[in-house]
Amino acid sequence: MKPIEGIQPARIFLLDGAGALLTCVLTIILAQYEAVFGIPSLTLYRLSGIALLMSVYSVLCSRFAKAKWPGWMRGIGSLNIAYAILSFYWCFHVNANISFWGKAYLMSEMLILITIGLFEWHLSLRKTGL
Repeated sequence: MKPIEGIQPARIFLLDGAGALLTCVLTIILAQYEAVFGIPSLTLYRLSGIALLMSVYSVLCSRFAKAKWPGWMRGIGSLNIAYAILSFYWCFHVNANISFWGKAYLMSEMLILITIGLFEWHLSLRKTGL
C-alpha cells in the first residue's frame, strides 16, 4: 500500500481495528454496570460482538487489502457509520431508560465513529479520484 500524503492505509486499518477492539472491551465493561448506564446488558453484548467482528475485519484489511484498499476502506467506513446508527437505534429507540452517563457515552462514541467513517470514505475517494 502506498501512502497518500504521508498516510499509510495499513496503519489506518490497524488504528481502526484497535479502536473497534477498545469499543468491544468498553461495552463489555459497561454491561456490568447496567444500573448506572441504563443500557441493557444484552444490547451491549450485541454491540460488543459486532465491534469484535469489525476489529477482525480491519486487521485483516491491514494485512491483505494491498492494491484494492480504497474499496475496503470504504467498507470499514460504512461499517463504522452503520454501527453508530445501529447503536443509536438499539439504545434510544428500543430502550428509553438510558441514564445521563449512558447517553454521554453513546453520543461520544457515535460522534467518534461517524467522524472516523467519514474520514475513511474521504481518504478512499481521494485515492480513486472520485
